[in-house]
Amino acid sequence: MLRFLSPEWLRAFDTALRSDRELGARFVGSPIAIAQEIGDSDLRYVIVLDGEGGRVETDRRDFPVDVTFACDRATAAALAQGTRTLSVR
Repeated sequence: MLRFLSPEWLRAFDTALRSDRELGARFVGSPIAIAQEIGDSDLRYVIVLDGEGGRVETDRRDFPVDVTFACDRATAAALAQGTRTLSVR
């Protein structure tokens, strides 16, 4: 089992996004880059969905993003596990 948000977990997430061959077609006209920042750590990663498909960017803090989602590790884990939901207004 991979530790949530570990480098190995992020690589597995990247691999899963890159293996979905339908993502590129779905986002070719509406690309988006979503950053997640974990406030109680130095972790920041960007989920990129565009005409090329999906991927996770972890090495560039200056990567241009459309939206940033910031929370603590406990909230991120609860969202990932489905025990907490997010409402956007």
